[in-house]
Order: sequence, then structure tokens, then C-alpha cells
Amino acid sequence: SSPGSLLVVYLRVMGMMKIPFLVLMGGLGVGMYVHNQRDHSPTADIEVISTLPIVEEHLTPYKELIGSDYDGYRGHIYRVLSYTNHFMKGTDADRDLVATALVYHDIGLWTKSVLNYLEPSFEEGKKKVEASYTPEQMQLFEDIIMYHHKVTPFDGPNAKVVNAAMNGDWVDATQGFVHSGLSKANIAKVEGAIANAGFHDTLAGFGPKLYGNNWWRIVTELGQIMRW
Repeated sequence: SSPGSLLVVYLRVMGMMKIPFLVLMGGLGVGMYVHNQRDHSPTADIEVISTLPIVEEHLTPYKELIGSDYDGYRGHIYRVLSYTNHFMKGTDADRDLVATALVYHDIGLWTKSVLNYLEPSFEEGKKKVEASYTPEQMQLFEDIIMYHHKVTPFDGPNAKVVNAAMNGDWVDATQGFVHSGLSKANIAKVEGAIANAGFHDTLAGFGPKLYGNNWWRIVTELGQIMRW
């Protein structure tokens, strides 16, 4: 789904294609520089959101389609939502809208079976919410989905909310390696409360599952989901 969570795939692909490892690490280094200003507080003050009616309402219809990956994706949504909600403190953001966008942010992996899934994910969500959202709400919904892989800060409308979601996804994608300023205590609290359920293994295996040993296609499609 997310940039860091697909790092394992990148590492495998880069190695097999003999592309210099330093190129990959340079890109990751940029992300780490932008996102890794750690809060060293030992206190875990984050609110863990492990269930929310709006999430269940939008996600449950995809349970059969997502299949054995369902629990992993559901957990990812709630972990990212917990981090995002923490980063959004001080804003008047609509948490239900943000939560709904997070339901759809990776859904194209399963609805379209592609690795460049940002646009398919947004289009899938758009069909479900457009009738009930204002144009301003739709813009925020779209930006959360389309920019959750951005490496540098988003500077458009509702930047604090979009960046909160982007940073939250970075944290869970990399299992805290890129921590976006969160303390270890807060990350451990969320990870301890919401099971991983094999989510990161699922992501690492998505490329080979879809395209076998066509590493060029895997790299090309993964590259299309990055936003600098």
C-alpha cells in the first residue's frame, strides 16, 4: 500500500535487477529526513481507534473481495487512523471523512489488482461518497488518497489534515522506522492494540502475486504511486 510498506518489494526487485542499492537508500533517506523528527517522550498519550462505525460501514462490503487479506487491511486502516487522528490535534477536521478516505486509500489493490492503485482507489471511493459530500469535502477526500505516498509535505488546501494522513501512513507502512515524529511509546501502544495480521507480508507479496517475475512492471507501477 504505502511507500515504506512496499520497501521489501523494492529491495527484492532492485537486487534482482542489479540497480544500485544506493539509489534506493537515497530516496528513503529523503523521506527519513523529512519525516523523522522524533518525540522522545516515554509517555503513550495517543488515542487508539480500533473500531468506528463509518469504517465498518464502508469496509465490510469488500470483505469477500479482499478475502484473506481483510483483517490485515482493516488493521492497517485503524492504525493509520489512530496516527492521523493524533497528528490532526488542533484542527477542526471531520474525522469521519478522514476515516472514510482511509478505507479507500489502498482499495484499488483488490478492486483493480494493480500496483499503481491511487487513481483506482479514489475512483472507487468517489462512487460511494460523491452524492453526500460537498465539493470541498470531495477535494479533501481525493487529496488524502492521492497524496498519502508523498515524501515531502503537501502544501495544498487542508494541508495539515492531508499531511496528518500521509505521515500516519508512513508510520504504519514502515512499522515505525519512519516515525513522523511519534514517540516509540505511542507507536508501540497502537501496534500492541491493533494486530498486524500479516499486512506487511501481504504487501510485499502483491507484486509477484500479480505479475510473477515481471520485475520491470512491478518497479514501474510502484514508481507511479510515489509523490515527491
